[in-house]
Amino acid sequence: MTSYRLSRLIEVALTARVASGFPYTPVTGLRVAATESTIDGVTRLVPERDAAGLLVYTTDLGGLENLNSARLPVFGRLDIRTTFSPKWHGGRWQLYIEIINATNRQNAGSLDPALEFNPDGDTPRLTYTRDQGLPLLPTFGMRFRF
Repeated sequence: MTSYRLSRLIEVALTARVASGFPYTPVTGLRVAATESTIDGVTRLVPERDAAGLLVYTTDLGGLENLNSARLPVFGRLDIRTTFSPKWHGGRWQLYIEIINATNRQNAGSLDPALEFNPDGDTPRLTYTRDQGLPLLPTFGMRFRF
């Protein structure tokens, strides 16, 4: 964080945050989803099929050794803030304008696996979507110290 006082009433501040990605559990592959089927009083797991009779796939997270074995992409954010501190009532007031994530970087709070139609194969294609990232967010506010 750095700040610069433009005058006795106005201050500009920059805050940069950079962090290595948090751990997450990556998908190791695809597997056929299973459903229970009871025949003659015996319940068994059988491959699940959709309305067209095609196999239904799901993601496979592997075993315990795969738990939290990968990291999300590097997190980076730059916040810019301008504060106006008038001398009303003993200088206890502050008015500010802030831009959170000023670079509008698409940080990943999580990577969610998704299965998409694959026209070139029999199994779906695995893709990841970034989720829970904070977009460019302009804010303003007022602060009063008691």
